[in-house]
Amino acid sequence: MPLTPRLRPTGHLVAEDHPEAAPLGPGVEARLQHAFEAGVGPGLLHLGASETTTELPPPWAWLRRLGTTFLAAACRRSELADVWSSLDLDLPEDPTRWVDEAPPFPGREYVVPATLSALWSALQAAFRAEGHRFDGSVHAWLAEHAPAWHAVGRVCLHLAENRRDPDLPFAFLATFTPRVGPGGRPQHVPLAHALRTAHSDPTELDALLAPLRRGASGCPLLARLLHDGSVFRPQKWSAGQAAEFLRSVPGLEAAGLVVRVPHWWATGRTRRPRVQVTLGPREGDALGADALLRFRVEIALDGAPLTPQERARLLAATEGLAPLRGQWVEVDAATLTQVLDHWETAEAATRGTGLSLIEGMRLLAGMPAPGPLAPHTPEVPAWSEVTAGPALAGLFDRLRAPALAEAALPGLRATLRGYQQHGVAWLHTLTQLGLGACLADDMGLGKTLQVLALLLHTRRPERPPSLVVVPTSLLPNWQAEAARFTPTLQLQVAHASAGRAAAVPDVDATGRPWGGADLVLTTYGMLLRDTRLTAHPWDLVVYDEAQALKNPGTRRARAARRLRARATVMLTGTPIENRVGDLWALFDLLNPGLLGSASAFRDFVGRLGDDYAPLRRLIGPYLLRRLKSDPRIAPELPEKTEVTVWCGLSPRQAVVYEQVVAQLAAALEAPTRDIRRRGAVLRALTLLKQVCDHPHLVAEDVDTDRIHPDDSGKLTALARLATTLAERQDKVLVFTQYRRMMAPISDVLTRAFGRPGLTLHGGTPVAERARRVARFQAENGPPHFVLSLRAAGTGLNLTAANHVVHFDRWWNPAVENQATDRAHRIGQDRAVLVHRFVCRGTVEERIDALIAQKAALADEVVGGPAEGPALTELDDAALLQLVQLDLRAARAALES
Repeated sequence: MPLTPRLRPTGHLVAEDHPEAAPLGPGVEARLQHAFEAGVGPGLLHLGASETTTELPPPWAWLRRLGTTFLAAACRRSELADVWSSLDLDLPEDPTRWVDEAPPFPGREYVVPATLSALWSALQAAFRAEGHRFDGSVHAWLAEHAPAWHAVGRVCLHLAENRRDPDLPFAFLATFTPRVGPGGRPQHVPLAHALRTAHSDPTELDALLAPLRRGASGCPLLARLLHDGSVFRPQKWSAGQAAEFLRSVPGLEAAGLVVRVPHWWATGRTRRPRVQVTLGPREGDALGADALLRFRVEIALDGAPLTPQERARLLAATEGLAPLRGQWVEVDAATLTQVLDHWETAEAATRGTGLSLIEGMRLLAGMPAPGPLAPHTPEVPAWSEVTAGPALAGLFDRLRAPALAEAALPGLRATLRGYQQHGVAWLHTLTQLGLGACLADDMGLGKTLQVLALLLHTRRPERPPSLVVVPTSLLPNWQAEAARFTPTLQLQVAHASAGRAAAVPDVDATGRPWGGADLVLTTYGMLLRDTRLTAHPWDLVVYDEAQALKNPGTRRARAARRLRARATVMLTGTPIENRVGDLWALFDLLNPGLLGSASAFRDFVGRLGDDYAPLRRLIGPYLLRRLKSDPRIAPELPEKTEVTVWCGLSPRQAVVYEQVVAQLAAALEAPTRDIRRRGAVLRALTLLKQVCDHPHLVAEDVDTDRIHPDDSGKLTALARLATTLAERQDKVLVFTQYRRMMAPISDVLTRAFGRPGLTLHGGTPVAERARRVARFQAENGPPHFVLSLRAAGTGLNLTAANHVVHFDRWWNPAVENQATDRAHRIGQDRAVLVHRFVCRGTVEERIDALIAQKAALADEVVGGPAEGPALTELDDAALLQLVQLDLRAARAALES
């Protein structure tokens, strides 16, 4: 399998096999695997030193650029040539730029400035370690291990302004750095002097001239200087010669030469006048999805338009550099005229029709729009820039710092955290403009609550209802949270499990569709079956777990495209930025046209090379992602968050469950002594709990080979959860009371993670328990651990996991909390999310309700080691009501 870099949530970088990774050339994969096995720093150092000419996919190329940047910085620190331990280099570029330019790869969402600092520190540590093993100087090591940065002789080419001669306004000098001078600064001598000193030693002379020869191969100007020997003498240059030299700087530095140029060029900000295209709404128009933009074309320097006189003087320049406003600027009059003609033609072509907001956003991000706006030559993007006018810039400011019109939302029975208030305001700002929004918050940050608050804020009597589309398994979650947080929202469910709700009339007495509902809840499957969903336009359409639509060719994706709405909202906890191909499918539904056609998007991504900043700028306004691990998002977020995962029953589970209830009813009718009655009740409760796990557990001759995942709603839910956790590279503990369930659970997790995990139960020897815990705690250890609640509920430290699943309920909160504390304990540095699996419509749901409503009552009713004597003391009617199956709720899994 091809090799890909993967960044773990802890910031640790590894190289591992991945079936979807781009293939590497012959031998490259083995070299990278070997290098990264030695550690992150040695791997990055290998990329920068030994793979400089290797063709690499974007993720590897981005990491290589980090290595080459480090080596370039090391080369420039010639004063430390013999002092390895003193080599202390700072990242020479803004870390946020590195973050923006990072391409998609597994773990891309964990690329933050702190990660860059850690990778840079690992590079420095690896480089210093080379010094301990290498018997020689930094330069000698570079000569042997990093030929691309070989700078033996340290030739330096200087270009400076010569203000005393207006006809020859630049001066050139080549020098050599033989040693470190006083004060720790390099001591330069004229190159001619170094040439005379080295003339008697052919080897030294060749080493001195080697970087000059390499540089001359790609720089005609340097080749001429070498040919006639003038490189060894100080010179006065014209602006044209200086311009040719400055444009050759990257190639000269790549050849191992040190280049010193005026500060206005050395800062990396090319002083270049550009054709500036300013976008803004037409006179009197409001911004929105249907807004038409106009643009103004002019030549500007640093955003300030040139006067007609400056423009004429600039377009008449012929030497490549021209003085403008007291500074030298790069200029190519022919190209500038060509680019200006292009944009003026485009402006004339759109003057009558205007430019759509989507087309404008594409231009701002550097992605060309079709038709007359598309550049016809490569020079257009290099010599022009598209900027937002005041009105459009104001929109971007609102998206960065949105604010709701009302500080509090009447009817919302929850207190929104700061990041949730920001999320609601952001959603409101975009949807009010008719633009789609993708809320990609991390699992457990309350995406459902934020959308419910949005719907509460935006509902109006004159507007149609909003539609929320969810996986079938999430129907109960949405119903429960809507009833809990926004009880004033009129909710209708368009699903067979809703009974009469599925027969709601198309319109009510006032003509409002869906019986006057504010919110209609449906599933992806119903999009294919209920034609009423496309009969009326919606206010908003919300897709939960929107990654279900990442394949545009599926029936559900085609059905989603038939829905009509004022705006679309997508929710996903999966970092869709990790797979570029998914972006087009989701964003084409979210904001059609933003990414162009599928083929145009592929071409655009292919041209990005190592710089993904244009793509991030394009999708950035419509994508909001926050992570629990970011302390700026929710510093007050509890260290442990508990959620209930509602599971349906498979048809087989429902049948067996009702059989057990019937057997209990028959046992209660038979005259028995109290002790026998209590025994029958406890046995029935145990059987019902086992049925909720899997129906075959109640069989006396159970065979694990017969335990199929499809026969268990809980195994189905676990597979779905595990797929998300595997995508995020999280680790998970799964606790169960039943040893016979451990193998099926482990099989489901292994398929989802693509890696085997560990198990631990009462039969595991003590020494082996310790070894398995150590394996799980390791950085590259197995991602999942299935444990017996009795055997592993106490005494273990498993802080490598930040997710805990209680597959079946112990019904004693204290016992469950002890098990949870295997991960939620001293040494855990991430928020822990606890998932409690509960089957809808069963005794599990009723006991869970008792626990949630009143902890004291829970202790009284279900406390104790045997599920609580109080349950056995209920009268027959109350007991049967407690265990009776709610078929309508339980059969929700049939539509999954």
